[in-house]
Amino acid sequence: MKVLIVDDISDSVKGIKDFCDEKGWIVQIVSFENVYTNIIEFDPDVIVLDWCQDAGDEIAIPMPYGLAVIPG
Repeated sequence: MKVLIVDDISDSVKGIKDFCDEKGWIVQIVSFENVYTNIIEFDPDVIVLDWCQDAGDEIAIPMPYGLAVIPG
């Protein structure tokens, strides 16, 4: 399984990464800066997103089977 973790502070998702590593899953941690490119290039099975309470506008991420909309 390929897991993409989107978080600007990679240390804050260390536990998630360690869990995925223990399962033998392929993990990549990226920031929001180039998230769309990373999704297309890495082609993950699962995306874990950092949640920002004050994100403002919603974020729409194109996915192979539809659009993931994350409310702000």
